[in-house]
Amino acid sequence: MSMTVKLYSYQDDKIIANKSGKLNYIADAVCDIVGEFNILSPTIRLNTANSSLTANYVYIQELGLYYFVVDRQGLKANHIDLVLKEDLRYNYYNAVRSSQVTATRSNFYNRNIPDTMALNVPNERVQYRKLSDALTGQTYIVIIGG
Repeated sequence: MSMTVKLYSYQDDKIIANKSGKLNYIADAVCDIVGEFNILSPTIRLNTANSSLTANYVYIQELGLYYFVVDRQGLKANHIDLVLKEDLRYNYYNAVRSSQVTATRSNFYNRNIPDTMALNVPNERVQYRKLSDALTGQTYIVIIGG
């Protein structure tokens, strides 16, 4: 199965989640999967070896995912195999960015201390309302989740 990839050069720290504007485009290439496909760490074979020698970052268009190049194998005159590892931070950057970030320490919990390494559930809102049809002396608990 042939796929189209975009090859990039990326020089900043791998831990940076938003790589927009920091990727230097090198070239487009056609590739094939080598061996058994693993979406987290696939190995791809590029039909052109020249442009892939400087690439250390890959975008697979058909998957819509970004990958780091962790190894090069089988360099031949007409192809090269790239071992990739998924860049989870950049692939899911928009989902993580829109989440509420909180502190998650084992001995305390404080929403006022940002902790960029952990995610929390969306803001919760507690409302107390008197039910108009409540019977005298009865207690009702209504929970609505969304």
